[in-house]
Amino acid sequence: MTGDSLIDEGIHDGDLIAVDKAGKVRIGRIVLAVIDGSITLKKLAKRDGIYWLDPKSQGNNYQPIRMTETTEIWGVIAGIVRRYSVE
Repeated sequence: MTGDSLIDEGIHDGDLIAVDKAGKVRIGRIVLAVIDGSITLKKLAKRDGIYWLDPKSQGNNYQPIRMTETTEIWGVIAGIVRRYSVE
């Protein structure tokens, strides 16, 4: 994981992410999505019948991403591994 757009969900820059491609994609789950060739991790939401990929990071200027017909969901986040500095 690169970046801190999900820090409020406990996912930090540098975390390793386990993705379950067979996991059920549901509102409120964190998903791995591909948008125009770029991979992103965001929380899936639905507002007024429209699906969104929401960042979860207070104090940063991340914007929700509206899903389109070309947005692909590759899986749901099943777990994380965090490395700590040993130096």
